[in-house]
Amino acid sequence: MYYARLNIYHTGGLCNRVSRLDHVKTCLIDRADVFKDGSVYIELSVKFSKAEHNHEVQQCISHVPDDVTIIDVVSAENITKLRYIIGPEANSVIRETNKMGFILDYPIIVQEEKEVISGIVYKDVSLQEYFDLLTKANLEYKIKKIVRNDHARKMSFLKWSWPLSGDVHLTEMQRKIIHAAFEHGYYSFPRKTDIKTIAVDMGISTSTAWEHLRKAEMKLMNFVLEEQPV
Repeated sequence: MYYARLNIYHTGGLCNRVSRLDHVKTCLIDRADVFKDGSVYIELSVKFSKAEHNHEVQQCISHVPDDVTIIDVVSAENITKLRYIIGPEANSVIRETNKMGFILDYPIIVQEEKEVISGIVYKDVSLQEYFDLLTKANLEYKIKKIVRNDHARKMSFLKWSWPLSGDVHLTEMQRKIIHAAFEHGYYSFPRKTDIKTIAVDMGISTSTAWEHLRKAEMKLMNFVLEEQPV
């Protein structure tokens, strides 16, 4: 198992366009998911130096390309939250990262024409495969840190059999959702399902499934990093 942190340079994409607007203090991808057809759902939070600059996002998205579908834009005080979907043909850092089964550590920082990616690779594969994938997608990158955790790496052989859940202190729903995600191939390469399908199979809403899965992943992330701090 590996923890990796790297900068991926990407000048295209709506999130990078928004991050380059004037008066932007922070631009973060709070959440993202990749659907079976390769489309990518993104939730973006943009913080401006003053509330009156929120309108700049509206101006930026008034001429989005055909492969971008805006779902929702909400402004409050000096923060704008943007939800949108990019098509399967658009170049995407999230999609390429997803192919290697990364559990990403959100939020993802978008700044200076780069996205700062960090997360854990549970699969027993070489990170070089991931870097080769980025190169094939014409995405330049710079490795900031890689940590191999041989103790936590053994978790991949437990097949999510839980006593692990006792160590990580997962709730019953968190245990069920991450087990279902693993069994359905959510962390496979390539990904075999998406969060919407998992939610339907479990009889819960997509937002509820997202909430419990993200909380479970964060507990697992903390468990791994506590074993060997980065």
